[in-house]
Amino acid sequence: MVSITEMGNVFSDGLKLVAARANAMQKACELQPGTMAAILGMEDAKVEEVCAGIPGVVVPANYNEPKQTVVSSEVSAVKAVAELARTRGALKAVLLPVSGAFHSPLLKESAAEFADYLGQFEIRQPAFPVIANVTGRPVTAADEVRDCLARQLISPVRWVATIASAKGIGCTKFLEIGPGNVLAGLARRIDRELSVTAVGKVADVEALTGTAAAG
Repeated sequence: MVSITEMGNVFSDGLKLVAARANAMQKACELQPGTMAAILGMEDAKVEEVCAGIPGVVVPANYNEPKQTVVSSEVSAVKAVAELARTRGALKAVLLPVSGAFHSPLLKESAAEFADYLGQFEIRQPAFPVIANVTGRPVTAADEVRDCLARQLISPVRWVATIASAKGIGCTKFLEIGPGNVLAGLARRIDRELSVTAVGKVADVEALTGTAAAG
């Protein structure tokens, strides 16, 4: 049983980690500017081939859905991937309005800094399986959680594998908590059998919980 005080401390620690991660990523943007591009209408394996054909370090950063992969690197390398992808059959290659090479090896110093900060915090054994988007598989041990948190800055987001793992352990209904419904759309394109509900407004929460009718 976790007390209200303990819950407050956990929430506070979580916010500290979010802030530290954001600061580390911002520092990386300032030291080595980069960018990202979404490659649409091309299978991820072909996107990987395109990246391999470009000099330097340019990698898939987000496996969003079967035919939408985001790549990340220095600006020139990302533009080169986008151009080459178009010539090899991609429907679109869209540069994203970001200034960092997120989820790529170019953030290795930021990842190391965040890992050091993470070492100050206790991470408890999860009470239930948590699917890490670093691996796309459930983690059940505290040391696995710590490792995935540290690696997340330099590893691709494996969203397709994450959804597949969730379905594999019996999940059929999903909630997207927060503004917008981007993840809901991606999940449906990954697997049309899934039930996905976006919960981003007070009215959405009330509809989900039935609290509006109760007053």
